[in-house]
Amino acid sequence: MSFKDLKRIGTCPLRKDYVMPVRVIWASEGATNTECLLINEQDQAYQGADSFVTMSTKDGKKAAFVLDFGTELAGGVRFVTNTGDWGRNVDFRISFGESVSEAMTPLGEKHSDNSHTPRDYTAVTNSVLSTVEIGTSAFRFVYVEMMTPDAEREIVSLHAMFTYRDVPYVGSFSCNDEEVNKIYEAAAHTAHLCMQNYVWDGAKRDRLIWSGDLSHGMKAIRSIFGRNEAVDATLRFQAREGKLPYYWNFMSGDGCCYVMTLDEWYLYTGDADLVKELSPYWTALLKQLANMVGDEAPYLTKESFVEPDNFFWDWTTSEQGSDEATLAGLYTCFYRALTAGKRLCDVAGLSELSALCERKAGYLSENPHQHFGVKTLVTEMYLCGHMGKEEAAKALTVGGAKSMGASNGYMILRAMAETAGMEFALSVLREYYGSMLKMGATTFWEYYKIEWYKEGATIERKLEEGEYDIHGDNGEFCYTGHRNSLCHVWGSNPAAFLAEAVLGVQIVEPGCKKIAVKPNLGDLTWVKGAYATPYGPVTIEHRKENGKIKSKIKAPRGVKIVK
Repeated sequence: MSFKDLKRIGTCPLRKDYVMPVRVIWASEGATNTECLLINEQDQAYQGADSFVTMSTKDGKKAAFVLDFGTELAGGVRFVTNTGDWGRNVDFRISFGESVSEAMTPLGEKHSDNSHTPRDYTAVTNSVLSTVEIGTSAFRFVYVEMMTPDAEREIVSLHAMFTYRDVPYVGSFSCNDEEVNKIYEAAAHTAHLCMQNYVWDGAKRDRLIWSGDLSHGMKAIRSIFGRNEAVDATLRFQAREGKLPYYWNFMSGDGCCYVMTLDEWYLYTGDADLVKELSPYWTALLKQLANMVGDEAPYLTKESFVEPDNFFWDWTTSEQGSDEATLAGLYTCFYRALTAGKRLCDVAGLSELSALCERKAGYLSENPHQHFGVKTLVTEMYLCGHMGKEEAAKALTVGGAKSMGASNGYMILRAMAETAGMEFALSVLREYYGSMLKMGATTFWEYYKIEWYKEGATIERKLEEGEYDIHGDNGEFCYTGHRNSLCHVWGSNPAAFLAEAVLGVQIVEPGCKKIAVKPNLGDLTWVKGAYATPYGPVTIEHRKENGKIKSKIKAPRGVKIVK
């Protein structure tokens, strides 16, 4: 068969760059001259290399080192070897880590594992004069150890293979507070790394499509990168592979989030053809969701959810441990999904299904359940109109960033800004996301509690025996210890919040044909940035002058700025 006759199923949308390490974190006695890896750029094995790391396990020595690439990356590594023990293959262990602790922790300890993709390769066979590429994970740190006893090998270079979508950063944000600027940059980087073939929940783990994660990440993606094909591809994949009556990932809440995401994506793109193309899936999904809502009070109960996994809303309500808290969250989720579904039906001209969605959403317009002080739940109840502004403000201001949910940061901050004021919302932004940066984060995490933060805690260095491990010693449920993803797409929430709530961009008409700009600077004195639209960026600058905000706004042709 000729290569011309191969059945090709697509082209890779990702670019691969090779990246130099910036720091040697640690090296054992059997790994010498490791600093050369910070300058050696050789990308091909050849005879005659005169600068290399000598790895030797002779005389019982341990040969290992840890490299830092300076920021979170997605991909793997390439290493080039020279000579040493001709005619003998040796085995290496190569372990990727989002923290130094994760990179250096053996499989099985502190929940270090190879879930969804290997991050710990324990037997990489290597011969002399070889160029090896390995790894599909997300990492900042790499641990390399030669496992073969009484052996020697020379490593000429070790580079990260950075795989990413090569797309411009159209949207931007900057202000007079450098900490806020760094939070925006980390949030944008988080979104970018999770935009691989599809929009994944996490660059390391799960590397799966989750509608809930997409619904949060999409807001940042559209504001920074515009209409990116990764979102369209993800929505199409779910419509193609979804197997109703089973919900995506077997969770009814994820089904709700698919409808909400498609609705918001339509508002941004104005692409009615995409809505109609995907209608066989989302209309069947909507009917199924609507039929779960009864025609008599209490309308939605635990018994409405046949499969146990369906009765789930958010980890914050699972932590609370109350079925009522979960049910309160699902009330808001179904209400929002049915309301969004009605809008989609109107776009597609489906009047009968639109009326069904409107009727069932009406049943859920009041939420009879408590909020238990869970800020994620308070936020959703407030934004759905299930709770008044004063009650929401009282609950959301308790404890500052305590009870902040990583998954729903955009909505919580938005609700805080609307009820307690932007100055308070920005203080929580700094406290919660800023504390991750203080510990060395370059992207934002799947799950994090402000209570985890301790002075001196870090992901950036080798820990001493018994020292507090911010990554390995925390977490629960599916994000325990090192399983916790430190680059999760919903960690991009701050970018969307700063673009929409602070810069003030609000989409008024589908396709961004009309946009309102309503700035809210809080304690900031000036902000400027850009919001990506299908027509190009809207550039915005706001400055406080004599107690008023002076604005400069420039929109591309096709976008009208309205009050």
